[in-house]
Amino acid sequence: MSVALFVLMPPSGFRAASVSLSFGLRGLFGARRRAGLPPIALLDAISEDGPKLAAFRPEYASSLRAACPGLRIEPLRFFRPALAPRIRPSVSPRTAAAGRLRRWRARVVDDATGEPVSEALVVVLTRAKERAGAEAATDASGIARFSIPSSISRAEQILVYPKSGFWGALRRDVLLDAPAEIRLRPAEPSWPGALAHFFGGATATAGRG
Repeated sequence: MSVALFVLMPPSGFRAASVSLSFGLRGLFGARRRAGLPPIALLDAISEDGPKLAAFRPEYASSLRAACPGLRIEPLRFFRPALAPRIRPSVSPRTAAAGRLRRWRARVVDDATGEPVSEALVVVLTRAKERAGAEAATDASGIARFSIPSSISRAEQILVYPKSGFWGALRRDVLLDAPAEIRLRPAEPSWPGALAHFFGGATATAGRG
């Protein structure tokens, strides 16, 4: 069986009540080396009495628990943010509609203050079903600039994905004969969201060890 990565932790919390746990692990590692047994490699540690990253075969977990009663052994897991998929254009409007191009721009601002929102991704879909459109990021002035065929007079959808601090936005059936302004609502901690919906009125520190 191949070597796997594990996190070694004290019986409770993230800090051992004494250094005996660390000494017990060191003694076990040294004994295995002296006996010529396959090693249990300690790769990293947050601190002397904190969680440790180790590499060993899964069947060695029992010897670890025997040497250090109460030791928690957890497989190393990787987590990624749960991000909603973004709709992106797959066909350029230049390909979808031939002809002369004209400049068009959208300005993205904070709905509360009117200040520009930079680094927001603006997606303009002229034919949403076919994902025909273009995308651009807002500059320091909150402006995203586009080159759109003159034959296209409206966008079926305009989507805005802010980098952080704001809720996104969706606008439908937008005329392209004039610049557009899109206002984003700040993502305030007090705003009801999924956490409040599923877990009620729990405090922000609920469950903290």
